[in-house]
Amino acid sequence: MGGGYSTTGTTGTMGPGVRALRLVAPWVALTAIVATGLVLWTGFQIELRNAASNTPTGASVIATPSAVASATSVPTSTIAVTRVDGVKLRTANSGLSVVLTTLKKGTKLQVLNRTDTWLRVKDPSGHIGWIENSGSTVEIRKK
Repeated sequence: MGGGYSTTGTTGTMGPGVRALRLVAPWVALTAIVATGLVLWTGFQIELRNAASNTPTGASVIATPSAVASATSVPTSTIAVTRVDGVKLRTANSGLSVVLTTLKKGTKLQVLNRTDTWLRVKDPSGHIGWIENSGSTVEIRKK
């Protein structure tokens, strides 16, 4: 009898629990990997959809729920005039949101809504977005 492995004896036999574990464990691991991938893919798709809805198409930009809840409407005759070059028109009322365009000094914007620190405006090109409500960068006027 040469070398090799023996399937008899105490060390070579597997009980039913070990056999079941060897059959089930790979399937449990595969299920966990697939579930994790599905969660990541779904989150990625949601992010893509949100990014697509925030891209400037010339019509409007969807505001975040917090912006809608805290924004107040203003009379349609209210305008904001930029006092400096480089005022950023953003997709949401956050300094971290995407910049739609950069405005030049003297640009007249129709004010749609306002919060304490942000104005939702429409620029002459039809872009709707948010600018910071700062006296050093914009002046609010009646038409």
